[in-house]
Amino acid sequence: MPMACMDADPGDLGAPAAPALYTGSTTRLLQIVRLVAAKPISTSYELAKALELPVSSTYLAVNELERLGWLTHDEDGNLVVGPRAQQVALSAVGYRVPPQQLAPIVRYLRDQTGETAFAGHLGADLRIGAFLHGFNPNSVTFAPSERFGDIAPMLDDPDTGLRHFHALRPAAADSPETRVEILTATLSQRPDAARSEELVVGVCWVERKTEITGATDLLLEVLKHRDALTAPVQ
Repeated sequence: MPMACMDADPGDLGAPAAPALYTGSTTRLLQIVRLVAAKPISTSYELAKALELPVSSTYLAVNELERLGWLTHDEDGNLVVGPRAQQVALSAVGYRVPPQQLAPIVRYLRDQTGETAFAGHLGADLRIGAFLHGFNPNSVTFAPSERFGDIAPMLDDPDTGLRHFHALRPAAADSPETRVEILTATLSQRPDAARSEELVVGVCWVERKTEITGATDLLLEVLKHRDALTAPVQ
């Protein structure tokens, strides 16, 4: 993700690079994007304080990341990962689904269930992407690009494209091992993959306090429009 040089002036391309400066700038931009993907952040000031960066340079970095499409704001005013970063992530794992059509689905699932909603890559394990809008109180939070292994299926319905399973989150320094319940719907499959690999949207819980039928109905409704949602933007 060489974000620091994505919009370089052609006249500067022949100039010798400053390795330390380039590395520091790239690290700072990655820190910003990762933090935005992991928790609700609405201002450059919050980012600067959380990352212990100068406020002025953080403000400039956020403006540039927004201009390039690596960050954007959601309807609540929070910074979220932008369409450019999402397109790079989707293309890297072989999907041509427009991120502009993916984000509203995830927000819709979040708002209707009050739980964490996400888009991810499901193969031998589940890899959560950066489109995390699970900032509801008491809902699951993810680290960017977090992986869930040890998947234990409870439902695998190829007729509907729904999957329902448990997965284990490894213990961290500040938290024990956690079993997470996940419900997904398949939006797209990788035709060139050696084994089943899918782009999914889903909802997850640590302690589900509501009936799963509501979330199931929402995902089935999404699947009715799958072809339109995954069609390339004209």
